[in-house]
Amino acid sequence: RVRFNEASSLIDTQLQVNPKDTGLWIDRALCRAKLGNCDGASAALASVAAAVPDSDAAAAHEIARIEALCGHRDRALAAVERAIRNHVPPAAIRAEDEFAKFAGDPRFEALLTGKR
Repeated sequence: RVRFNEASSLIDTQLQVNPKDTGLWIDRALCRAKLGNCDGASAALASVAAAVPDSDAAAAHEIARIEALCGHRDRALAAVERAIRNHVPPAAIRAEDEFAKFAGDPRFEALLTGKR
């Protein structure tokens, strides 16, 4: 928890220098989500949503993790779909703790197996 607070402070400092860095905004959202501040995470994501290209696999993957942490199942699954479409390995997604609660969800399983 302490490390996520420290990281969040460092990211906020970096955002003062480069407020258009979408990666920093996504990192900020992840820190907020890990700290249980899903409103803050959603606000950070909303601030850059239009600037993140649909083809950005890493961003889609991180957004999926954030949405999953915050319990936004539909948004998380949409981001998982985007990440997989952009070549994030399904096995990597399945292995992450943030998606453990999705195990057995038919939509999640279909995305990971390619049986949409």
